[in-house]
Amino acid sequence: MSNSTQPTPNAGGVAEARIGRGRYRTEVLMPQGHHLIADEPEYAGGTQRGAAPIDLMAAALASCKAVTLRMQADRHGWPLEAATVHVTHRRLSARAAGEGQRGSVNLIDCRVVLQGEALTEQQQRKLLKLSAGCWVEHALKHGARVQTHLAAADPDGG
Repeated sequence: MSNSTQPTPNAGGVAEARIGRGRYRTEVLMPQGHHLIADEPEYAGGTQRGAAPIDLMAAALASCKAVTLRMQADRHGWPLEAATVHVTHRRLSARAAGEGQRGSVNLIDCRVVLQGEALTEQQQRKLLKLSAGCWVEHALKHGARVQTHLAAADPDGG
């Protein structure tokens, strides 16, 4: 990463996005050498060569909840064989969402499927409740302060 502030191990939440002159294709760099491509769909002027940023947010929530389910099942010794988390996002008018007359509301729906024949109904309910404690859901529900400022360009091109 070109930023002079290097993340500490397991810091999480570190990403760098680079975009050039070509439409909306964006290279996203993360710690430990991970990277991916983000892009906008063709109808929005992109080339659809990567996931849309809003889809990456949904993927972050789905994967965070899935990992939390696995961690909690392991911690409690519960027989969870597999978990699937399906996340959808849509934007509704505030009126349609029943939250007033103006503006819009983001509605994020998470559908969780737990597999494990020996899982009791009580364990399933507890796992579902515990999955709400994942960091991504916490940030989405309780908000996060986003501070944006200009920084000097990296002389190496970053």
